Amino acid sequence: MNLTQADSISSIYLYNLKRDKIEKYSREGALPALSKNGTFMAYCIKNRLVVDDYSSKTKLFSYLLNFDPVFVTWKSEKEIYLFLSNPFSVKVLDFTTGKTYDTDLKFIENFDQEVDIEKISKIFNGSTPESKSILDKNN
Repeated sequence: MNLTQADSISSIYLYNLKRDKIEKYSREGALPALSKNGTFMAYCIKNRLVVDDYSSKTKLFSYLLNFDPVFVTWKSEKEIYLFLSNPFSVKVLDFTTGKTYDTDLKFIENFDQEVDIEKISKIFNGSTPESKSILDKNN
């Protein structure tokens, strides 16, 4: 859809269901992860973790870390997994305290960076009726 690999490496793009097209969200080159309820997006740029309310493009949190995560995914609405590759390990950031802690994990189980139609449906089914109708029209 007119999106080159170079574009996707240097920016974050989201698919807009209402407009049926891909739109540039940010010029940050990162792998975003949507929260379980689909409200927030987290991503790392080097050692900075950013959490946005992506529908309003509002930055909620920005944390400077003393390590560079490879990618992140949500543990819960209040915690996020941070995957490190050297050495392989997983840390958790608790948003209520702003602190990270170590886990015994070496990788994140069921890593869900790629979201399939079932996960999208699950997010929309727990969302507003307007969002559900958009998904129903596009099926």
